[in-house]
This record gives sequence, structure tokens and C-alpha cells, in this order.
Amino acid sequence: MSRLPDPQARSTLDVALRLLDHQITGPHGELLGNVDDLELVERDEHLLVTGLMVGPAALGGRLPGKLGDWMVAIWRRLHPEQDPKPVVVPLRHVTTIGSAVEVDAGAASALLGASGLERWLRRYVVARIPGATGGGDEDTPPAVHAPSREDAERLLAPRSDGRAASDLIGARVLGPQNSDLGVVCELRCSSGITARASTAEITHLQHTSHGMGSRLGYERDARQGPAAVGVVARWWHRHDRLVPMSDVIDIDWKAHTVRIRGAHGDHPLADS
Repeated sequence: MSRLPDPQARSTLDVALRLLDHQITGPHGELLGNVDDLELVERDEHLLVTGLMVGPAALGGRLPGKLGDWMVAIWRRLHPEQDPKPVVVPLRHVTTIGSAVEVDAGAASALLGASGLERWLRRYVVARIPGATGGGDEDTPPAVHAPSREDAERLLAPRSDGRAASDLIGARVLGPQNSDLGVVCELRCSSGITARASTAEITHLQHTSHGMGSRLGYERDARQGPAAVGVVARWWHRHDRLVPMSDVIDIDWKAHTVRIRGAHGDHPLADS
């Protein structure tokens, strides 16, 4: 597991591959949930990652059709607040990104104080959904003191202008003359994420015509193994392209489409 302050440790970061569905841990190894989505903010024509979204409210947006709606409906029904908000860990509290995502003591304490319902739902609802990840591990006894619910909710409140990465990943990519170029499968930060940074800028998006295998990252990282599977996956995704955000004309969040200037770009491995 590499520490974030070393800029050479990871010059780029593919956020869907390296963050989504990864375990969140505290400084003493506490199991605090999973990264279920990412909070994005548009600012001055830049797209920024500002936080990690945790819990059924975030995961439900990524699940297909009625299944996601059902999960969010259960969460809302059981939540003590009339208008509950998703839990978001601000990016500045992330200290390490590796096989797990480690957060500092303040965020760990807040998650323990605010996410009791989320952990219960993950253990008894999410864990029983075929293919769901992370159920059952979050009842590890906490090693840090949990603050009051009010303090926790203040730290973990989502931004009013925030959007979910899942609203962009899977969006249809349109080129010149409305040509269909596939769907967004990855968002890349070319400068990685440094410790205590409040934001990380998305510099490229990757689009693909083949969703199968794209979540495994073989087409983005030649080190992903097994080698034979990687060769086949990279051939399957040979037409995937990385598009710099400067070539993105428009993101229509409601229509779930992204319009870009041209139909050309580098293969993901060419820019790794």
C-alpha cells in the first residue's frame, strides 16, 4: 500500500478502478464501509473529485433498475431523518490509496458515528444481493471513539453542488454528427491524488464499446494479471479511447450523454 505524499508512487489515478468498491479503513485498521460512489463538482469548467460516497444511498444509484430504487427506498424508510442525505467523506481526509482506502482519525470517527444504519443495511441487505461487495465486515469493533451524530453528519454532509460519478460513468459518448462512440467507463486524474488535497481534477475520460471486462482494468494497466487474460482483454478493448476533458463540449447530466469534439484519442495504455 503506497502513501499518497510520494508523487512518484502513482502519476495517474483511474478513479473507478482504484477507488470504487474498495474497502475504507481507519488509521488503526477499522473497517468502515466501501467506496460506493464518488462526489464530483463542476467548477470553472473543471470537473473535480471532492469526496467518497458511502452507504446504500450511494450504492443504490449504481445498481440497475428497480434493485437500486428498492435499496434507496429501504434506506430512506429506515433512516431517522425525514430527508436523509448520502454520507460523503471529504477527499482531504484520505491519507492512503492502495488495496484499501485509508482515512484519517477524524473521518473514521465520523463514519462510526453516522453510519450505523448504513453498516446494518450493508450486513443484512446488501450482503444478500448476488454480486454485491462488502457485506458483513463492518461490524469489527471500532478502535476510535465515535463523535455525536450531529458532529458526524456535519463532517460527512454532501456538497449542495455535488454530483455522483455514477451519473457520468455509463453515459453515452457522442462525437461529430452525433456519432455513437460508446459509453464512459473510466475517469482519470493525471496528477493522481495527494494527501490532504481537498479536490482532484478529472483530466480525461475513457469511453468503450465493450462494457465487459472494463471494470477489471486490463485495458488500462498492462500489469493487471493474469497475463493471458490481459492480452485478450486488451484486444477486446483495443478501440477504447482516452479523451482529454478539454475536448469535452458538454456533459448533459439529465440525458446521460457526453458530447466530444472528435472521434479520436489515445488508447488508455498509451497515456499510463
